[in-house]
Order: sequence, then C-alpha cells, then structure tokens
Amino acid sequence: MFKRGQFKIQQMAFVLMAIFIFFAMVGLFLVAMQSRGLNEAAKDVKEQKALKALQSLIDSAELSCGVGVMNCIDADKVMTIKNSVEYANYWDLAGAYVVMVYPKFDKRVECSLTNYPNCNLIRVFGQMNGTCPGNFVALCRKESVNGNVYDSCNLAKLSVCPKEIKS
Repeated sequence: MFKRGQFKIQQMAFVLMAIFIFFAMVGLFLVAMQSRGLNEAAKDVKEQKALKALQSLIDSAELSCGVGVMNCIDADKVMTIKNSVEYANYWDLAGAYVVMVYPKFDKRVECSLTNYPNCNLIRVFGQMNGTCPGNFVALCRKESVNGNVYDSCNLAKLSVCPKEIKS
C-alpha cells in the first residue's frame, strides 16, 4: 500500500519537474527572441543616427560651400579639417570620408597635401569600417584660370561610419 502511494508521489514529482523544465525552455526562447529584436532595433537606431549625422555634416558651416547651397561641400575646407581629432569627437562618428565619383579615376588615390587635387579619396577622419551610409554631394573647390576665380565641382559621395554599439 505504501509503495503505491510512494509511486504516485514520485510520478507527480516527475510531472511537475517536466512542466517546470518546459516552461523554463519556453521562457528562454522568448528571452532570445526579445534580445534579437533589441539588437535589430539598436542597428536601426545606429543607422538613423548616422544618416542624421551625415545630413548635419553636409549642412555644417565647416564643410558647406556657402549659405543657400544644398548638398555641396567645399573640398578645400575638407582638406583643412582632414584628420582633425576635435571634429571626430564633435560629430560622434567612427569615421567620415569623401570619394569622388565623377570624373572617374582608374584607381583610388588618397588625398594628401602633396597630391591634392589630383586624388579621389579624402579620409576626413577615422577609419572606413563596416557599412557606412552615404549621400551624393557636389565637391567643389576654387580654381583660377588667367586670374579668373571660379568653382570647379565634381560629383562625390560623402559617407559616415557610425561608432560600434557596445554589447
């Protein structure tokens, strides 16, 4: 008689343990799904932040061609602030660079003070890492022919690299 009662108690203990393990696994699955959603949301926020920073960079007085000129950056100003740590901290980005799209070069030549304007890549600051959203802009600089100063503009793509999100 006691053996039958002990058997029923053991049977109920195993069923309760199985139910507990089942709900624990369901809970872990739900937590994993929520954390995946959080990672995707964090990536979306990072991309939106980079796009806003990109637009503010284009419209900033430090790079723009002048008042009232849309989507135009001054190449001479970009070369002036190239590799400036202060601006890297100001814009809160991992990096920013400008690639000249047209006229097309055979290979990528990074700009320095010695080869400017015969180059097609200006690394403003930081490194080019991962996915860096960009926007097409007019890249203009002042040129002089026979004493006449004019704006020489090319098509370029300004890209910004957001800082990595720390887990």
